[in-house]
This record gives sequence, C-alpha cells and structure tokens, in this order.
Amino acid sequence: MITSATTPGGEENKYTTAANDNTDLSHLEEFSKLGIKLSYVLNEFVNECGGRAKLEGLTTTDVCETFVKTATNKCRTSYCDKLLEEGKQSVDWFDDDSVAVDRATVFISHAWKYEFLHVLSALKDHFKDEPDTIIWFDLFSNNQHKASELPYEWWQNVFKSAIADFDHTVMVMSPWNNPIPYTRAWCIFEAYCNIKTESKFEIAMSAHDRKQFIKDTIKNPEGTINKMLGVINAENSTASNPADLERIFEVIRNEVGFSNINTLVFEQLRAWVIDVAKKELEMNTDEKMRPKLMRMLGTLYFGQGKYEASQPLLEESMEKFRATLGPDHPDTLVSINDISVLFYMQGKYAAAEPLYVECLEKRRGTLGSNHPDTLSSINNLALLYSKLGKYEAAEDLFLECLEKSKYTRGRDHPDTLTSLNNLAGLYKEQGKYEAAEPLFLECLEKRKASPTLGTDHPDTLASINNLALLYKNQGKYNASEPLYEECLEKLKAILGPDHPHTLASISNLAGLYKEQGAYDSAEALHMECLEKRKSILGLDHPDTVDSINGLAVVYKKQGKYEAAEALFVECLEKRKATVGPSHLDTLISINNLAVLYRKQGKYGAAEPLYVECLEKLKTTLGPDHPETLTSANNLALLYKKQRKYEAAEALFEECLEKRRTSLGKYHEKTRTS
Repeated sequence: MITSATTPGGEENKYTTAANDNTDLSHLEEFSKLGIKLSYVLNEFVNECGGRAKLEGLTTTDVCETFVKTATNKCRTSYCDKLLEEGKQSVDWFDDDSVAVDRATVFISHAWKYEFLHVLSALKDHFKDEPDTIIWFDLFSNNQHKASELPYEWWQNVFKSAIADFDHTVMVMSPWNNPIPYTRAWCIFEAYCNIKTESKFEIAMSAHDRKQFIKDTIKNPEGTINKMLGVINAENSTASNPADLERIFEVIRNEVGFSNINTLVFEQLRAWVIDVAKKELEMNTDEKMRPKLMRMLGTLYFGQGKYEASQPLLEESMEKFRATLGPDHPDTLVSINDISVLFYMQGKYAAAEPLYVECLEKRRGTLGSNHPDTLSSINNLALLYSKLGKYEAAEDLFLECLEKSKYTRGRDHPDTLTSLNNLAGLYKEQGKYEAAEPLFLECLEKRKASPTLGTDHPDTLASINNLALLYKNQGKYNASEPLYEECLEKLKAILGPDHPHTLASISNLAGLYKEQGAYDSAEALHMECLEKRKSILGLDHPDTVDSINGLAVVYKKQGKYEAAEALFVECLEKRKATVGPSHLDTLISINNLAVLYRKQGKYGAAEPLYVECLEKLKTTLGPDHPETLTSANNLALLYKKQRKYEAAEALFEECLEKRRTSLGKYHEKTRTS
C-alpha cells in the first residue's frame, strides 16, 4: 500500500527533460513515450492507495503529492519507471498481456485541479471497451521529483512531435459544465498541438456526465455550446509553473497568435459536440428520444449556419413530434417554431409565415396569451411581418408583446426590454427615427441598471450597437462612432476577440468607416473580420458571406472594380447555394453586382440583373416593400443612363407614389424619389 506522507518537492511536473535554455536541440532528452495500463490504474494503483475511500475528494495534484511522490521517493523516478524497476514489465513488451507499463498509444490531457476519482471515472467509461489501453498520463509517466527547464525549441519541436507519434489525444472534461482544461495553458497548448499534427481528438466524460451533457444539450443546444466555448481564451489561461506559461505563450505568439489558437480550439470543440450528437442519434433506438436528438443536432447545425444540413433534421423531428405527441403538445410547438425560424433565416418567408401563425394560435389556445412561449411566438411573427414590410401588422404585434410582457414580467424584465428594443427597431426600419431613439435610449439605460443584465451583458451591448446604428442612419457619425467602439472593446474583453458577436461588431464599425469615407480603415476591419469568420464559422456561413459582401462594397467605393466584381460574384454564388436564389440576401447580391456594372458603364450586363432582382423582390416581399421600391428606383436610374426616359419616368413615378403611401412623405427615401 502507498502510505500518505509529506515529501519534499515542488508542484506537479508535466514533462521531464535534462535540457535548459542554453542546451542545443540535438542534446535534448527524448520525450518518454512510456505509459501505464489504464486497468492497472483503476485497480492496482487505487488499491495501493488504500482504496477509493482514501482518494475521495482529492485532486490529481493531491494524489501526486500524497501518493505518487511517496511511492517514488526512494527511486526518484517516474511511477512508470518505478514499475519497470520492480520487474513488473515483460521481457517482450508487445507479447505479454500482463505488463503494467508499455509504449503509450493515447495521450491524456487533463486539469490537475479535477478530482482524481472523477478523472478515473471519465477514463473508465471512455475506454470501457478497451480497458487495457496504455495511456500517457503525466502523473505516472513523468518524474514528479524533477523540476523541468524546457527551452523554446523543446515546446516547438519535441513536444509537438510526441503528440504526432501518439496520434490520439483524449481530454478529460468532468463535469462537462465546468471545462477547467480550457482555462489551463497546458491543455490549450496540447489541443493546439493535436490540431497541428491532425491527430485524433476526443473528450472523455463519465457515464453520468455524458448523460447530463446530452440532457442539457437537448434542452438548449446553443446554450451548451456557448457555455463550453465561452471559457476559451488562451491569453487568459494559467499554469502552475510561471516558466511553463512563459514558454507556452512564446510558442503561441510566434507560431499562431492568441486569436488564431482560440479559433482553432473553438472549432475543435464544436466539431466534437456535433460528432457526439450524431453518434447519439445513430445509436439511440428509443422512438421517444429520437425526435429530441434530431432537434438537438439540427439546432447545432443551424447555429453553424449549415441550413441545408439542419432542415431535414428539424422537419423530421417536427413530424415525429406531431405523430407521437400530437399537434398541440409543447414539444411539437417548439419544433414548429424551430423550423419556422430556419425558413425565416433562409428567406423562405412564404413557408415560414403559416408555421409561425399556426404556432402562435396553438400556443394562445393551449398555454394562454400571456405565456412566455406565446409572447415569443408573437415576437417572431412580428419580426417576419417587419421583414415583409407589413409594418402595421408588425407594430400591432410588437405593441401587444410589449404590453403583455410589462404586465406579466414587469417593466424592467429582460424580456420586456427585448420587446421594447424590437419595437424601436421597427420604427428605425420605417425611418421613424424620432420615435425609435427614445425607445432605444430607454432600453439601453434599463439594461445598464438591471441587476440581471448590467453594463457588460451582451443584451446591453446590443443596445449600444442598435443606438449606434440609428445614429449612423441619421448621419450622426460623431455620435455613432464612440458607441460602436465602446461596444467592440467590451465584446473583446467579455466574449473574446473571435466570438461571433465580436466579429459582428467589427463588421459594424467597418460599415461606419465606409459611410465616413475612411475606406482604408473600413477595408482593414472587413479583412480582419472576413479571415476570422472563415476560420471560425466556415467559408459558406452567412456571416462570412456578409463579410465578403462588405469588403466588395468598400472596393467598389475605392474604384477597385476588378477586385469588387470578383467578390460580388463569389458572394452571389455562395448565397444562391446556401440560402437559395430568392433569399433577400441573394437579391441584394444581384443588385450590388448590377450597381457595379452600371458604374462601369456595362449597361447591357446590369439590366438583366436589375430586372431579375426587381421581379423576385415583388414575388418574395411584395410590390410595395421598401426593398422592392429601392430595386425599382435602381432600374429607373439605369434606364435614365441608357436614355430610356419614358421607362425611367414611369418607374420613378411609381416608386414615389408607393413610398409616399408606405413610408410617408417625410421619409428620407421618399424625399430622394
């Protein structure tokens, strides 16, 4: 039995080498690949410590200090080397099944602050079909008596090469909702090396944690991902040994940069979550659970902007909920709402509207008019009507939602403030800036003062952004710019420089610089945003395509027509492929390309694009929608350039009358008509 004793020595040792900063790389001690059989750790080692009761509540650091260092105090070697010295190794490593140590095949990444028994439970469940796997676990593989002085070259070459040799990394995360490894510099660096060497990556959880993880993810897929991803910030990570932290940071700065490593690890973790969801769906045969798992996976794809992958899963889950639970069950209505939101994001407004209406009516009937889910449906339908230019219908719903939220939740409740914000957004969309501004200001002040939200909450920052956008639309650039900058700096500090919300803020500031004519500044921000969105969200994500469009607009303003055309064409093709040929974003791309051709005097190329855009907008949004009227005005401008004065005049007059009716005679666009 390993007895408890207080022994000399410092903190835990991750890796051992005889080198120091002045050592030539060729003389560095090789990375030991000696590992320990997992089943030995789970049984013999635990028994040697006096059984599980003796380990209860101890962290891995505690186990190192109390048991591992005690067991190796005489030999002053690693625990694995101790087993070798005691003759527990086989003469032939690869033929003897009884060996306790051997060449490791799996690298274990973990946080020393975790309870040791939690780590063992996670590994036991993860390797339940391969309990004799030889693992490289630093607690046992490293000499815990020997402080290491590791030069920069060791981190850059030797360690990364070792990760490649293992070709399989398992990170212990227990419990899932407290992802300590992603706050530790060592674990982030290990994950980075795994990515760079293209090695297999998995996360180990205990059976209990995995069950809870699936349960929580089913309930709130995006919330689960955001909870895990929210802690990834390499620059804020820590290490017990300051020298280790300094060397890790040096490699990160020189090789990849903090921003990029966050992006890489972010993607690695998100890919793992998707993979877990897919496997759960494949393995689960419970007909009651399968619709929930389909919805979970579909929602995760939706969060990635992978609408084509999301749609069949959400549609099938909706149909199964209808069939098994009935058309009015809350889960069925949640599923109907999900597919409605997907159609809305795809620009399939005609498909979204009847589902939104169905969901709202059934929630009114089953849950009541004041239920939070009913108010959510009212809000969603109002947003759709606003998008369709049905402003009166949208306003009625937004006002209903706001008043009921005030009554049921209180005037300062976060959901009430969201309703207030949405109503302000509708007024802004209509050009009713005087009505919008006081509502935006009220919402911002209440969110700042809210004990639930506060000055740095994402909702509060959204209010700052919305007010900045309003001022930009009014041409109040001096009022807009400091708000955009405040929002961006806070998002960087709170969510990190690579979070999608942060990137949206960068894009917004770039748009302001473009309006101010600061094209070089706008170009730099759009480039930064585009590169990060490509890495984090993917090449075809709607936000990434928005960045392509934003950069193209700047190039057009700069007179870089060839560069602009290439990006406008790329943007158009991606939008056709991802959201469809009739989506509003696609039609905006068609319009943008037509405008570019008109500026270049390529009237023959511009005209069919303008005509296509106008006809599709009439079908999608209706003939009186502001976007449709903008398209008609653009075609009229082209006809004027082509000296087709009669056709131009007819369109100008039609556009003016409809703008007077729908927007009012004082709206900016009406005055320009």
